[in-house]
Amino acid sequence: MYLWLKAFHVAAMVVWIGGMLILALVHSLLRAQTPPAGPGPLAEIAARWDTRVTTPAMLSTWALGVTLAVQSGWFGAPWLSIKLAIVGALSILHGIQSGTLRRQIGTAHV
Repeated sequence: MYLWLKAFHVAAMVVWIGGMLILALVHSLLRAQTPPAGPGPLAEIAARWDTRVTTPAMLSTWALGVTLAVQSGWFGAPWLSIKLAIVGALSILHGIQSGTLRRQIGTAHV
């Protein structure tokens, strides 16, 4: 069971980080527009992808990671504290990226 949980944890993490890279690319493309023409369909597609794929992958990564840590008795290990700090920072960054994109899309339709 441990190996299956770990495999799904790693797969969810890859999808999550990949989605964050897509968001970063969309942000840089929107910033590079001259003159700014608004978000357009690419931003809306990226926002839908984030809602339907990236965010659930992040939540799955967290849930599976905590499950693995509890089952293996890793809480209290220094390496896990460092890893949790990094994953927490990535979660915050994902929230900032998602919120910024949603605001850009929302202000364009007003």
